[in-house]
Amino acid sequence: MTSQNEPQDARPVEDDTVRLRREPEDLSAPEAPTPRFPDGNVPALSATVHEPGPGPAPDKLLRFGPGVPTRTAPEVAAVWHGEPPTAPARTKPRRRLRRYTLAGVVLLAVLAFLLWERLGAPLGIDSVSVASAPARVTCGGTEAVTATVRTNGWGGNISYHWARSDGTDSGPQQQYVRPGEHQVRLSELWTVVGHGTFRATTTLWITTPDWRGIPATFDYSCQ
Repeated sequence: MTSQNEPQDARPVEDDTVRLRREPEDLSAPEAPTPRFPDGNVPALSATVHEPGPGPAPDKLLRFGPGVPTRTAPEVAAVWHGEPPTAPARTKPRRRLRRYTLAGVVLLAVLAFLLWERLGAPLGIDSVSVASAPARVTCGGTEAVTATVRTNGWGGNISYHWARSDGTDSGPQQQYVRPGEHQVRLSELWTVVGHGTFRATTTLWITTPDWRGIPATFDYSCQ
């Protein structure tokens, strides 16, 4: 018999609570089952659809998901990728290019001619001959004197004057010689008035290019 004041045996008290371990939840969406044909094949993501029409029509390619259509212009493809559309290059007509080329050739030819005329070899005189007709002049008659000047063929100006035996002078004169021209004629008209008989002389003096004087004579008689 035990006393109520005696201590009871100290034994661990068993806990009957059942603790369950909680697994982390899978929040991802369940994967959708892949559609299959009855024969087990997986359908393709692109298909060719034939549109009905009165005549044969080209096949249209339908594409699902992101991507660039295969049958599209380059400009549309550039816009699809976010690039600015580029303007098509313009080609110049060949006719306009030939016209500009011909104008350039003509301009170069004119410039070459002007340079050749100015910077080429200077004008030179090879020979000068003077003739007068008629050989005898009467009262108030006119004597025609003609000088033939042969050059080296280069272009330039011939400066000259006629000096007469009565003390008069024709004054400075000038004759242009074209390039390639090898002969020019210089003329002098002398009208004689008054009574008397004498032999008249007119002399051609060429100052440019420098050349010696060439005289021409004729007889005058007025009674």
